[in-house]
Amino acid sequence: MSAEPEQIANDKKVRSRFRVVTVHVLKSSVFWPFPFKYLLFAYLAVGSPPLRVAVPLWIVGCAAVHVFAVRRSLASIRKKLIVENPERCIRPTMIAFVPFTFFSIFMDIAMSVNSGGQAGLFILLSLILNTGILVYQSFATQRAFNSMPGATPAPAKQSSGFLVAIADFALVVIFLGGILAVMSGTF
Repeated sequence: MSAEPEQIANDKKVRSRFRVVTVHVLKSSVFWPFPFKYLLFAYLAVGSPPLRVAVPLWIVGCAAVHVFAVRRSLASIRKKLIVENPERCIRPTMIAFVPFTFFSIFMDIAMSVNSGGQAGLFILLSLILNTGILVYQSFATQRAFNSMPGATPAPAKQSSGFLVAIADFALVVIFLGGILAVMSGTF
C-alpha cells in the first residue's frame, strides 16, 4: 500500500503560480457560473414565474453554482497539481476575482434593465449576491491554499487583512448601490 501514495504523487503535475491562479479563477468565475447563471436568467425571463418564486430561485441557483465551481476547482487543483508555495497564489487569485464580480454585476444590471421589468430590487439583489460570492470565493480560496502541502501558516495572518478589505469593499458597494437605487426611484 505504500507504493500507492507515491504513484498518486507522481501523477501530479507542477504548474506555475500564474497558471494555477488563472485556471482557478476561470473555472470558479467563468466556465461554470456564467453559462449557468445566464441560462437561468433566460429561463426566468421566458417562463415568467411569479416574482416571489423567480428571485429566490435565481439567488439560490447563482449561489449554488458559484459554491460548486469554487469547490470543484480547488478539489481539481489539490488532486492534479503540485503547487509550490501555494500561499503565494492567494492574493493574485483574490484580486483576479474582482473584475469578474464587476462584470457579473454589470451583466445582471444590463439584463434586468433590458427585460422591461422593475429592475431596482434586482439590481440591489445582484450587488448583494455578487459581493457575497466574491467574499465566499476569497475565504474559500485562502483556506484551501493555506491547507495545501508546502504552505506555511504565517501567510494566513498576512492575507486576512486583504480579506477584510474585500469584505469592507463589498459592504461599501452594497451600501452605495442601495443609495443609488433609492435615489433613482427604482424602489
